[in-house]
Amino acid sequence: MESINKWSQTLKIKQNSLLSQHYPETVLYSSDNLNDFLNRYAFIYVKPISNSKGRGVVQIGTNSNGQYTIKGYTIAGSKVDREFNSLEAVIKVIHSIYRRKLNSKRYIIQQGISSVTPDKLALGVRAHIQYVQGKWVLGGMLGKLVDIDSGIVNRNRGAWALPIRQLLLQHLQMDQQQAEKLEKEIERICIEVGKVFGDEKRRIVECGIDIGIDQLGKVWVFEVNMIGPSIEFFSYLKDKSMFNQILENR
Repeated sequence: MESINKWSQTLKIKQNSLLSQHYPETVLYSSDNLNDFLNRYAFIYVKPISNSKGRGVVQIGTNSNGQYTIKGYTIAGSKVDREFNSLEAVIKVIHSIYRRKLNSKRYIIQQGISSVTPDKLALGVRAHIQYVQGKWVLGGMLGKLVDIDSGIVNRNRGAWALPIRQLLLQHLQMDQQQAEKLEKEIERICIEVGKVFGDEKRRIVECGIDIGIDQLGKVWVFEVNMIGPSIEFFSYLKDKSMFNQILENR
């Protein structure tokens, strides 16, 4: 069963009135698009359309000295953290990172969303939805944190798991009412994701959804993992109830 790559995901999400409001602006790679995005956003991401586990994802922005910065990981998973004086130099290095000529069929450029705690830890939410007895349900939801400044919040890149309520109350300093409201909004958005990608012919019955929360508390969908989405992160929580619920749903 073929997965739906990041660009195909983008096209389907853009067609949904709810999800399109919670998805960063995303275009196919070109040097013109890269220049345009860097002129309009504080930072952006370049991503291969088909890789996983954070491999090949780089964040590009500028520092206080006006230099371009590249932070992230090569296709092989090696860490990248460099500074350059020109966009031309950035493009040259990106080509070397991917070890092949960049073209619009393999890579996307995505608007950067600042999803960090007040003490500058990069944060994320992982939600797992499942198609059970004719409807999409939320199997579990957890928080993720990582102390790197590339904004790549991935278990394979050093992120750790914590209960979603702890993330919202302790790290984002919400009150109980705000936290409950946000959790319900995340669930509503995730169920809509299931409806959009739950094509019966593709037999997609589970989705692992990577989510960000910006400084205004807005929820953003970063990526949808549909083919064998991992649930290992849920087993890292002290409370195994969500992990067990996902297994029971399966």
